Amino acid sequence: MVGGDIYTQRTWETMKIDINFMSKSRHQLELGIKTCTTRSRRLGIVGDCFFVLLSTGTKRYELTKVIKVPLSTVYHYYYKQEGYSTKEEFGRMWITLHPIRRLDMKWLVWLHIFKETPRRV
Repeated sequence: MVGGDIYTQRTWETMKIDINFMSKSRHQLELGIKTCTTRSRRLGIVGDCFFVLLSTGTKRYELTKVIKVPLSTVYHYYYKQEGYSTKEEFGRMWITLHPIRRLDMKWLVWLHIFKETPRRV
């Protein structure tokens, strides 16, 4: 796209995006303890929505904040919103998913904060 990317060019309402979750994360979503996901790339902008199939049915979520932060910020301040009871538990999961960079606290990652929203017909 000339002159920018989809995040700066898009001006229309909401976009349905795809965010994949591991089974543990799906369980955390079902319990209502996961309200953010950290990724190495940006997956959407505020207002975008995604759907997750859980054992209780399909739930709709909407991004409420998307920010680029050092991994240390997520590790120290957002591990509970990621669905973990301790930052060490979050760290173990992160290392499993990122065995090469591991817990590089200076790594700039994308924090996607979301909330469950009613499904629109």
